[in-house]
Amino acid sequence: PPPRKDHRDTGEGGRRDLRKALGANAAVMVDGIPDLVDLLGEQPPPPELPPAASLNRLQLAFHQFMSVFAAEEHPMVLFLDDLQWADSASLSFIDSLTSGPEVLHLLLLGAFRDNEVGPAHPLTVMLHELRKAEAPVHELHLEPLPGDALNRMVADVLRREYDDCWGLSQLLLARTGGNPFFLVEFLKSLHSSKLLEFCESGKRWEWSLDSIRTLGLPENVVELMVGKIKRLDRATQQALQVAACIGSRFELQLLALVTVRA
Repeated sequence: PPPRKDHRDTGEGGRRDLRKALGANAAVMVDGIPDLVDLLGEQPPPPELPPAASLNRLQLAFHQFMSVFAAEEHPMVLFLDDLQWADSASLSFIDSLTSGPEVLHLLLLGAFRDNEVGPAHPLTVMLHELRKAEAPVHELHLEPLPGDALNRMVADVLRREYDDCWGLSQLLLARTGGNPFFLVEFLKSLHSSKLLEFCESGKRWEWSLDSIRTLGLPENVVELMVGKIKRLDRATQQALQVAACIGSRFELQLLALVTVRA
């Protein structure tokens, strides 16, 4: 049989595939992702277009770019996190990926906090339209980890036997409610407090449940995060207070400007 073509090749074959797929739109991709100049070479600036036409050209160029990597012999998985914060323009771009004929063999995974996404949210609207178009959309609601699964996660993280971790896992389950993110934060807290340490001689992580119970863990993740903030120096705490007033997303330059004026 002929040798299988690897679409991840970044040698001459990869360059040739990209140049062929992008054609005149190579300049558009280099303009948006400057590092691509190493693969595509220097490109002249793309011609100026009206905003709507420019957006359409960018979407087409990105579809052509993705088609090189998402192939029948090499499917591609693209994971996008925090879609609850995506704006309408970004979601429109994602929507075009699912409906455009250029990109096949692509599995698009998106994660979002459903408590932050209401009926009128742009993401809800996009998912509704995809279903109307009979696109294969599947939703999975992630529940907190039960005790057994949480213990398996702890055992995997600490490279210990499953049965070794039950006591620690039960303690962490009571504090985290089975939330994987909270679990990781509590493990970090134990490590920073030297209640969870790596034993060089035994080449494994070790802990003392008695010491953990004696020194105590925060009752919940809110107390844990507040404690971490209180350990920061005063200037950093003040910067965090200003950042909280700006919002969940901001540019560092804006934070620096507001902090100086404050």
